[in-house]
Amino acid sequence: MRDNISKAFSVPVSNFDNFVDALLTVFIVFANDGWTTIYFDYYRAIGAPKATLFFVILVILGQMILFNLFLAILLKEFDERSLILEKQ
Repeated sequence: MRDNISKAFSVPVSNFDNFVDALLTVFIVFANDGWTTIYFDYYRAIGAPKATLFFVILVILGQMILFNLFLAILLKEFDERSLILEKQ
């Protein structure tokens, strides 16, 4: 029976069906690594306005979070180095 199911209607690997898959999907979008494929799957599944709005917000927020994380690590290193130089 399953042999007659078309590949065009299969569930994509990156999905929001459970928490682990959703977390992995959001991580892929945050990392900008192949998120367009995920976007087009959801574009076809739920329609243009909802998918576009969701992914634009997700990409912008994800980039802001990762940029702030990078800045926090960078500023921490500068702060530690300045403390070491002040002690000398």
